[in-house]
Amino acid sequence: MTGPGGSDESQLDVDRQRAELAETVEELTHRVDVPARTKAAVHEKSDAAVELARRRAPALAVVAGVGVTLLLLRALLKRRRRH
Repeated sequence: MTGPGGSDESQLDVDRQRAELAETVEELTHRVDVPARTKAAVHEKSDAAVELARRRAPALAVVAGVGVTLLLLRALLKRRRRH
């Protein structure tokens, strides 16, 4: 027969096992919820893409500006040659 201390230890063990079981159920629920995981992954990737675009925007603007300038210069040179 267990003494008074034994029932307290048993209750602590039961409480610990319940907590572990709750964590396991939560993890399994997360693994099975593919749509939620997919949605989270999409948001993560889109956030990363937006951040990358923000960092590269100045460089892209410079390249676009140089491209437009070259096209304008080419058009002006063609126009001068005609006259």
